[in-house]
Amino acid sequence: MKGWGLKSFWDRIDRWVPRDLSPTGEDGRFRARLLVASSLLASLSGVVCFVLFHAIGAGTQAWYCLAGGASVLVAIPILQLTRRLDWAGHALLFVAIAAIELTPTPAPDHPRIGIALCGIGFAAAHLLGPRAGLAWTAVAVALASWNAIAIQDPRFLPPAWNTPVVAAFLGAGAAMIEASRRRALDQASREQRRLRVLGDAAFHWILEAQDEILTYVSPSVAGALGRTPEALVGLPMLDFVHPEETVPLRQVLRDEAPDGFRVEHRALHADGSWLWCESYAIPHPEPESAHHWIIACRNIERERSERDRTQRAETLEGIGVLAAGVAHDFNNVLTAIAGHAQMLPQDEDRDEILKATDRASHLTQQLLAFGREQPVESTTFDVRDVFRDLHRMIGSFTREEVELEVDSGHEPCWVHGHRRSLEQVLLNLVYNARDAIARRGSITLRAGVEPCRTRVRIEVRDDGQGMPETIRRRAFDPFFTTKDVGRGNGLGLASAHGLVRQLGGEIELRSEPGEGTTAIVQLPCAAAPVAKQHEAVARALPSTGTGRVLIAEDDDTIRALIARALRGAGYGVVTARDGLEALARLEAHDERIDLLITDVVMPQLRGSEVAQRVREIRPVLPILFISGYDNDELGGWKDRADGIAFLAKPFSIAALLDKTARLFASAATPPTRAPSRRAQPGRLPPARSQRPTTSSASRGL
Repeated sequence: MKGWGLKSFWDRIDRWVPRDLSPTGEDGRFRARLLVASSLLASLSGVVCFVLFHAIGAGTQAWYCLAGGASVLVAIPILQLTRRLDWAGHALLFVAIAAIELTPTPAPDHPRIGIALCGIGFAAAHLLGPRAGLAWTAVAVALASWNAIAIQDPRFLPPAWNTPVVAAFLGAGAAMIEASRRRALDQASREQRRLRVLGDAAFHWILEAQDEILTYVSPSVAGALGRTPEALVGLPMLDFVHPEETVPLRQVLRDEAPDGFRVEHRALHADGSWLWCESYAIPHPEPESAHHWIIACRNIERERSERDRTQRAETLEGIGVLAAGVAHDFNNVLTAIAGHAQMLPQDEDRDEILKATDRASHLTQQLLAFGREQPVESTTFDVRDVFRDLHRMIGSFTREEVELEVDSGHEPCWVHGHRRSLEQVLLNLVYNARDAIARRGSITLRAGVEPCRTRVRIEVRDDGQGMPETIRRRAFDPFFTTKDVGRGNGLGLASAHGLVRQLGGEIELRSEPGEGTTAIVQLPCAAAPVAKQHEAVARALPSTGTGRVLIAEDDDTIRALIARALRGAGYGVVTARDGLEALARLEAHDERIDLLITDVVMPQLRGSEVAQRVREIRPVLPILFISGYDNDELGGWKDRADGIAFLAKPFSIAALLDKTARLFASAATPPTRAPSRRAQPGRLPPARSQRPTTSSASRGL
């Protein structure tokens, strides 16, 4: 009948077995269910015997059978009350032997008594273990021997002695088999524990699920998810998976992948939070159903955080490279605009053009700083001096409702780097602090040397609205802003991050909603500069120059601008579109070159390679490098003392002429006078028309 098969009967018996049974484990529960089943079957056999004996008129024996069958049921309440399998087993066997011996039979060697006594040791061995089986076997053998001795008729004596022999063989054999089985079970249990320990070492918790219902959970889940295994067994596994991952995970579980699968998902912690974990699932080697899985889980919250941080860093680096390239090309345009504007007569329009180019140059500096490609001239300076110089400027753009506090301490805070970079960092941080304060508030700037004496700590704190974790993690992303349209471009903190990295330091934001924000900048300490006494030598730079200059620049506009400016100052000019052409001009016998001005990155040959070959031909020829940024292309050439100089784009005409004049003044040999006509003081010659050139596909920086 449906619902009353052997498996159903076995499952129903399990309800009568206590949960906290001693001994614990699946083997203990199996033997407890076997004891309950034996008690029920013995009781049922007693009822059957009662009916049969009563039918043949043996009323006394019928009532003894009914009493014996009822008495063996005492093992079930003993098991439930004491929760000890050994006590219930001994009680069952004692009652069974008492019922066998007290039931009247035609003769002491009745087959029913012999069969019952032979089974006592066998049952004891399997229910209570090898030792108990041997003990009860001895009892059964003793009773069977006593029954054989009690026989008076010699004809029945040989068969009667068969009972103790058979009982001894059955009991001893069962004890030996049970001992062997238990040794194998203990070995398997130790191996299982070892594998679980290894599994818990490799993974944080292990699950077993059948039809998406948890059937086993390793104890280590308590430390991972804050839940006990008992609280999870029997519950749907997907109840503890984030809703966004439930549908795809259920589909994977039902697809029955033969090789298993690996998936990342979020698991529910007992405190209500979600933890990222990685699950490896394989089909059960001996499945009881079609959807039986063993799942090993690992907490990857820290790995996800590191992975996200790495991805953000790679994204920032990629955007930085792009921004640096765009900024360099824009620097070339600004150099041309500013240079030609400086050649115009002094008027209001000229001044406005120069102001606009200066603002645009400031923006390109931010982009280059973000990409860590901005050329800087490093010096050692005191952060307190930066605070002092910026105090008035910062106070001018903060609102009257915002109080500014500056605490630079009394101890010098020496750092080495580009002072303008630190000034820009502080301005950007104060800008953001000001905008974070809705009405009234305060901004505090603090600087000091950390106790370790290796770092200078700078703090910019505001008591504004603060920011949640989601915004704080993206604060340094370029073009990310929470300000209204037109109030921010999303580059302030991003450029501050790039500038601090360029200074060799670190920047960190600490903020909570409603508790304000603190920006912490840590820079390496530097040794205090040693004061040097310089000779007061006034070197008057000539307003007009002599000598011939070779210009190697792949940008036509920049090349034409430099040539026009130098010609206006009286220099002779030879131009080249790339490094190869510059070397060809230098090696020409009819041209004497006194100075080389070269771009850092050009097609054909880079500036450093051109300089290397030039120095092989002319070891003392002065060289002026120009570039929009320094990406280590110069190597050891930058700012060398032997006639090497560097000029960053965008540069002014005055800066170009100043660098040129200083290089000529420091040259070892006097320059050759240019054969071209001298320019009249105060006037610049008109720009020469350049022959048409083909722009290179690999425009240098």
